[in-house]
Amino acid sequence: MRRGARRGPSEVSQTARGSTPALYREFATQDELDAQYDASRMVPNASAYTDFYLQQSRAARAELECIADVAFGPTLAERLDIFPARRPDAPILIFVHGGCARAAARSSASSRENRCRPA
Repeated sequence: MRRGARRGPSEVSQTARGSTPALYREFATQDELDAQYDASRMVPNASAYTDFYLQQSRAARAELECIADVAFGPTLAERLDIFPARRPDAPILIFVHGGCARAAARSSASSRENRCRPA
């Protein structure tokens, strides 16, 4: 390779790991790559955070008006929950869940609405 030429991802990965070809960047296996997206494997005591978040979501759904499971598209994954404000002309907040939750579902993301509800 000529000096200053850009190397492709597999060349960078093979250089970083020796002769082992990489799946993606420096990750040689799917398990190594998956670990980067799994908070339960990366965050100490992650289950305590998950338990707290689920508890807060259950409380928000019990205390607040919620119009749940409203379709906005043709598939089962295209659903949203609406937490209407008390005031008719109140501004709205739209929270888009990133979809990478491995331990929970849309209903577990309700605790954020509890903090934004006073309008």
